[in-house]
Amino acid sequence: MNRKKCNIDWAFNRSNTQNIKTMKKIKLPHFVFTTIAIILGVSLFKQFDFETLKLEEPALSIVYLIGFVLSIYAIVNDYKKQAEK
Repeated sequence: MNRKKCNIDWAFNRSNTQNIKTMKKIKLPHFVFTTIAIILGVSLFKQFDFETLKLEEPALSIVYLIGFVLSIYAIVNDYKKQAEK
């Protein structure tokens, strides 16, 4: 019953863990801001009445619009930074 030990040094290699951490740092903000943009865009679409061309709750829609624009700006800014690298 002579079993060889499995070499798992590759899983704990410092460069691999650093690469995984940087991948998570890159993908997480993009995912979060994309989710926020989708939710706010759908809620803005639902609040708009196309027959009268008015918003149901104008104050809340302005807050939604500001959040939507900021999240789109963050997504575009993230793409520009990735393109520069």
